[in-house]
Amino acid sequence: MIVGWRDGRLVTDVSSARVSGHARGAFTTVGCDRGQPLLWEQHHRRLAGSLENLGGGLSTRLPSMGALVELLSANGLSGPARVRVVGRLDSGAGWQIEASAVAVHDAGPAAPPQSLAVHQWPAAAPSAGHKLLARQPWDSARDEAMAAGCDDALIIDADDRVYETSIANIWAVFADQVLTPTAPARCLPGVMRSWLIQHLGDLGLAAREQELTLGDLARADELWTSNAVIGVRRVRKLAEWRCRDWPVYDL
Repeated sequence: MIVGWRDGRLVTDVSSARVSGHARGAFTTVGCDRGQPLLWEQHHRRLAGSLENLGGGLSTRLPSMGALVELLSANGLSGPARVRVVGRLDSGAGWQIEASAVAVHDAGPAAPPQSLAVHQWPAAAPSAGHKLLARQPWDSARDEAMAAGCDDALIIDADDRVYETSIANIWAVFADQVLTPTAPARCLPGVMRSWLIQHLGDLGLAAREQELTLGDLARADELWTSNAVIGVRRVRKLAEWRCRDWPVYDL
């Protein structure tokens, strides 16, 4: 039996695994390990801000750290997992807060390098600073990429300036400089992205935000993607460019 969480209690009919469509709301997806949600405080803060932006004012109704630990335990998830927390406006029911938990495979260093297709948007990214339930532009980009045999889509604008992938932030490494597009103007301010900006200095790498073009990525020493569930993942191929072998950083 799969157990979820809704508005303060565990339930068995939660639907928060589904986030696409035209519903009004926002969500966050939390990486977990050893029965513990990772960086939940940062996720909570970002999701609360997105819901406030939508007029929800629901920060006090988001689950506590203890509630998410209970959810993981109820589903028997003690290894790598993800918890998805969703705030949505349902017609006739008002705002609801739900959470669901599932196991995750190939997270962290076990995740294989990925291949990225390039997907161009003619206009600015819709609400790039928020992880909205209305994910159609991102979902369509990823579906097209996977249909072409790739793992994900790198999204760019009409001038070849880089946004993000459909589910992750993008990084370009030049020697000891690690660059990522600015947030929230160009991409989601990812929780793992923020953690990397704070901690890559521990590896002797200087991380900073900077506008990047597709040409910049093609010249990089290596490319990474990051999100809170997988962590850091290498890119082996970007469109027609095949990335060379790189040194291994212990991330």
